[in-house]
Amino acid sequence: MDSGPVDVRWIYPPGMARYITTLSAERPFFPRTEGFQNPDNLMSVRDDIYKLWHANAFSVDVDHENRIRIFDETAMHAGLPAHLEVIPKGSASHTFREHFRHTLCVHFIGGDIQTDYDPQTVNAYLVENGLDEEGTLDDFDPSDEIFQTIIGREVLECVIAERLRRRCEDTDDGDDGDHSE
Repeated sequence: MDSGPVDVRWIYPPGMARYITTLSAERPFFPRTEGFQNPDNLMSVRDDIYKLWHANAFSVDVDHENRIRIFDETAMHAGLPAHLEVIPKGSASHTFREHFRHTLCVHFIGGDIQTDYDPQTVNAYLVENGLDEEGTLDDFDPSDEIFQTIIGREVLECVIAERLRRRCEDTDDGDDGDHSE
């Protein structure tokens, strides 16, 4: 195992508090940064391992025997144990849990296209491939190669969602509310 430099790092960086997520994407409160600025939110870790941690390549599932869950191939050969050797105490388990939730969202919910592409790039892609400024696309083939890229699949998802929204609005507008015979 590598014995590279070790430093004290955040488990869940306080600046990330605004990204806290629940299953329904709702919180009864707005998380405050101060709640994460405490010693329980710190860990001693090698620099190379922290880079993987911060990139959400792996996380710790405190609710399942502190099992280390790997989400990215880059963490496969890092020499990580199957379980965290030290059991988190106090609010440390809370911060590990938040990191795990965030990592799940990054990998399984699909993330946000703006992580990879700025809004101008997305808009330019839409216009270059036949969408107008309102984000409509009249005739398209979902199997077309432009929709096989990451950005293309995201755009296709948005186009379909927008069409469904407009169709629902059109249906609602056509309904005068009088259902009497």
